[in-house]
Amino acid sequence: VARAVPGEAISSTAHVLGDDALLLKYLNPHLAAYCVAAPGGRPAPLLDAKLRPAVAAAEAVRTNGTGGAPDAPPAVYVILVDVVAARVVARVAHPHGAAPCRIVVSENWVVASYWNAKAKRQELASLSLHEGMIDRYGLSPLTIPEQETRFAARAAPPPVALYRTFAVERPVLDLAPTLTTRGIASKHVLVAVAPGQIAALDRRALDPRRPALDVDKNDRAGRAARKKVERELDEGLHPYQPFLPLKPKTMLTYTKTLVGLRKLWATPAQLESTTLVFAAGVDVFLARYAPSGAFDLLADDFNHILLLLLLGGLGFGALGLRAMARRKNLALLWA
Repeated sequence: VARAVPGEAISSTAHVLGDDALLLKYLNPHLAAYCVAAPGGRPAPLLDAKLRPAVAAAEAVRTNGTGGAPDAPPAVYVILVDVVAARVVARVAHPHGAAPCRIVVSENWVVASYWNAKAKRQELASLSLHEGMIDRYGLSPLTIPEQETRFAARAAPPPVALYRTFAVERPVLDLAPTLTTRGIASKHVLVAVAPGQIAALDRRALDPRRPALDVDKNDRAGRAARKKVERELDEGLHPYQPFLPLKPKTMLTYTKTLVGLRKLWATPAQLESTTLVFAAGVDVFLARYAPSGAFDLLADDFNHILLLLLLGGLGFGALGLRAMARRKNLALLWA
């Protein structure tokens, strides 16, 4: 079970698309996310079961006795519930999913991790919730769409849910979102992976709107889809790839390994660019992390002496120009 951090700072309630349209975020303060694992009727089949039809048929006869339809495979369900209105907002099923499950909520998106028992790999499921969209000409000084200033849980329409799954190369131990004071810095997802390291993934890498490039350029529908993909690429979204690599430069722990890593926490610092990351297990780890870079800090090699010289020169220049202006005004009065 996961809920959004109380009082989380949100800098914008909409996302600007590549064609200047606005995609409205579904910001529900009463949203709770549940990750439920259903065992199913039997273990998931092997990857090469289709290559061995005789073995698959024998297994079906042994399981059901008649060779009919197999039992339901195990699955993981991500269920989003509005705890005030007591209704299910969204529900996504991931066949062949199994525990352990980890889930995290931030703003209008949810990220969950689970084990795919069929593919024998760890996967991340990313969901984003949206209220709707305002086209590029729908917002102007003359046309302002009607919007509610306060969120009403019972009267709010159900959101539009977008989701994709990604495969990662290591088992996931815990998840946590980055938090900043005003929410201006970009959002990252902190992923604790075995054997005891912490990776920071950009939210755009887990965006379910990442475009797929397998479109046909010849027919009219393919050309329209291609233009849509180009607009999404202009937003900074990378083409969709099912495997999400954990690059060494994304590791907050560098080459160190935290023994018995179990839990992650993130809290905002006084600086907007910085979030504090704390990890606990047998070892304890604390680090500062800047998702968008240290844009409100001076670099270590900043030339302070040159800055002082420039300020001093501007000050003396202003005093000299002031004296020259006074003399000029006095000469004009005597002329």
